[in-house]
Amino acid sequence: MIELHQFAPVDGVNLSPFCAKVETYLRLRRIPHRVVVDPPFKGPKGKLPFIVDGPTTIDDSSQILAHLEATRPDPLDAGLDAAARATAHLVKRTLEESLYFAMLFDRWADDANWPRTRDALFAAIPKAVRPAVTALIRRKILRDLKGEGTGKMTPEEVAGRGAADIAAVAEVLGERDFLVCDRVTTIDVVLFAFIDNLSRGGFAGPLREAATASAGLVGHHRRMTALLAASASADPG
Repeated sequence: MIELHQFAPVDGVNLSPFCAKVETYLRLRRIPHRVVVDPPFKGPKGKLPFIVDGPTTIDDSSQILAHLEATRPDPLDAGLDAAARATAHLVKRTLEESLYFAMLFDRWADDANWPRTRDALFAAIPKAVRPAVTALIRRKILRDLKGEGTGKMTPEEVAGRGAADIAAVAEVLGERDFLVCDRVTTIDVVLFAFIDNLSRGGFAGPLREAATASAGLVGHHRRMTALLAASASADPG
């Protein structure tokens, strides 16, 4: 059975879209697994998620999905043509390399949101030392955000960029049920993890408003939620 090491969920939502992405994939494919709540420094590279699959440890969400696609039957992306794979690649980059930093800024740089972020993501750290430990982690995240560029922007600029990313992905989806073909593929798992995170993750603001204002994204979220429920009900375990 696979061990998935990740942050603790809050009200059923993992505030890390990368952890949510891996768990969604495992649930959707009905791959036996158990969740282990860990602080990020337990990961091989100081990050979460990571999985332990027998003798193999993998510590990047994209590498984890690639491993599962390669080692389990009936991979989600089997049969995709080059155009579909290219579209999936571009959408994934938009979500994980652009929108993610707007979400990170919203949760780590905003003083009003930070306490909830701290207590949600680092529940595995004892409460007595949590403020001191997480203050150091926060300083590193804010320093990284400045180095990346997002941390040098105003909150309004960051929100505008994030909303533009969401609108672009919604335009790519259009009125289709799924992003690149008529069935679920791994990019739908990634999209669901981000939209679920924004719409149910507990942080009101422009990013959530943008995610929930798109009928296409709301419909996609609803379909993915139904598929996950069906997978759970079909699981004999």
